[in-house]
Amino acid sequence: MVIAYFIGTAGSGKSTLTKVVREYLLYQEENVITVNLDPGVKHLPYYPDIDVRDLVDVETVMREHDLGPNGALVLACDMIADKVDVLKKDVEEARAKYVLVDTPGQLELFALRDSGPAIVRAFGRERSICFFLIDAVPAKNPINLLTQLYLGMISACRLGIPVRNLLTKVDLLSQDELDKILNATRDAYLLYDELDLIEDVELTDIFQRLAQGLEGFSGNEPIPVSSVSMSGIHSVYEVMGRLELDQ
Repeated sequence: MVIAYFIGTAGSGKSTLTKVVREYLLYQEENVITVNLDPGVKHLPYYPDIDVRDLVDVETVMREHDLGPNGALVLACDMIADKVDVLKKDVEEARAKYVLVDTPGQLELFALRDSGPAIVRAFGRERSICFFLIDAVPAKNPINLLTQLYLGMISACRLGIPVRNLLTKVDLLSQDELDKILNATRDAYLLYDELDLIEDVELTDIFQRLAQGLEGFSGNEPIPVSSVSMSGIHSVYEVMGRLELDQ
């Protein structure tokens, strides 16, 4: 069983990509299930095989604990950590070859609180991978690109599994814009040079030091993907296939 976690900032395209990868795997005649871990999502573009909303309801949490939407989401995600055995049992009983895990819209609710690491430990770290989604449109700004690269590494460290970056929504980029982003992720010093354009000297020094910190880390260069054109989806499939063979 290969478990792929789709993680990223709000609006980076996690749910849509989960849907598209699921459809691609079904086209390849693979046995695949989807898991929704967002207790507050109203609508999904796919029907999850396992849905955390069956265990934790945000509306009920708001009512019973007199919380607003954000506070209820935080508490709901913490409550999920107490229900990982139920989720683990459901995943194991599905006996799927591929498990696609769609994580909460707000990155910090999964990667920076107890529920995310608890779920990863329960599901098992072997044959697990974190696909970190880098939103292509804000990534045209070098500061935003640097920030997202670090968020991906932090998420992987918190979860204790390998990370592979995906550059999403590349259909919204020109070829020049795409090449510029990819070149900056291949060579930290190209990103360093881009950050030299910041007018604030003090901020320039901080961000350039962070860019230098990326040097030597593998996996920074993202796979360009589009849920619209389907470009890059086969490469995601290949990454998961190699994970199965390697372990």
